Amino acid sequence: MKRRGQNPARTQVNSAAVRRRQQQASCRPTFGLEIYPALMPAYLFLWNPKADPSSFKDYERVCAAAAAGRPYESRWICPSTRPAEGDIAFMQRTGPHNNGVFARGAVTRGSHTDRGTRVVRLRLDAFLPLGREIPRSAIVARAKYAAPWMPMASGNVVPDQLHQAILDLWEQSAGYRALPVEADFSSADELVGLEGEERRRMTAHRKREWELRSAKIADTLRRHGRIVCEVPGCGFDFARVYGELGAGYVSGPG
Repeated sequence: MKRRGQNPARTQVNSAAVRRRQQQASCRPTFGLEIYPALMPAYLFLWNPKADPSSFKDYERVCAAAAAGRPYESRWICPSTRPAEGDIAFMQRTGPHNNGVFARGAVTRGSHTDRGTRVVRLRLDAFLPLGREIPRSAIVARAKYAAPWMPMASGNVVPDQLHQAILDLWEQSAGYRALPVEADFSSADELVGLEGEERRRMTAHRKREWELRSAKIADTLRRHGRIVCEVPGCGFDFARVYGELGAGYVSGPG
């Protein structure tokens, strides 16, 4: 990714998933208000431990592996045809015990048919400890969401209002904010983004392009297995210094 001084620099990206999400975001009305950047499309997937005891086996080890940069990857049955590569994935545990959202990641292969069953491929890179799941009722309450939301199968859309509530509650439960997207952009030939666009409100600031930020984080995790500062001679790692509080945290100029 190239950047030219302080002028807005456009980097070309050839990724259908990225462009589709950008088009979706650009079609959302703002009514003159820009409260926060449009969230990426997100879907809820369901796991019933009683019906599927083989998934997430040895849960503590799964959590530790993800924290060390080794995500949990799986083929997942999904009746919906809507989830696509690069979309956000939230996983909810169902049943009488520890019911709630407990993992998040991305769809690495969209809806397709495999041996007569409609499935997706998921990569889950962050998990909450047992007992700290986010109940669906808490999500609805946090968002003050009036419409019914009771997904009964995997692949249900998570409306933006509920998506934001999950991110907020995740921060409270885990002690750090879930990154909006960490899809795998390694196969992208080009990545389109505009860094440095100036926007005026009460003050002027430089806009950060979230697609470029997320792609850079994903690339760093692929190469190092953790998020470290790449300034020559630095290598600072928030997670190593601050533990769970610093996991997933990134700081930079601007």
